[in-house]
Amino acid sequence: MCLGVLAFGYVQREIHDMPVAFVWLMLILSFPLGGFGVLVAGVAWGSLIDSLGLTYQPFRDELPVWLFAFVVGYWQWFVLVPRFARWLSSNRSKSAA
Repeated sequence: MCLGVLAFGYVQREIHDMPVAFVWLMLILSFPLGGFGVLVAGVAWGSLIDSLGLTYQPFRDELPVWLFAFVVGYWQWFVLVPRFARWLSSNRSKSAA
């Protein structure tokens, strides 16, 4: 699904509302921790762009947001949640015994 958002951003890069939809879709896919990733990427990338004096390009400037949200979302849903589920099930089995 995240690759679909990336493809959407590339195909629709000329549409003026694409960055808004792009960020919201990534926030939804990586909720709840993805909000932190989007915030960090937006602030860091915005500061870097300003310091380098580069002009705004919608697709290029959304790539760090996509990357951070993807990494945080992947970690959250495919690493952290399964570990928590295993921990929870092992604690329940210990308390039942």
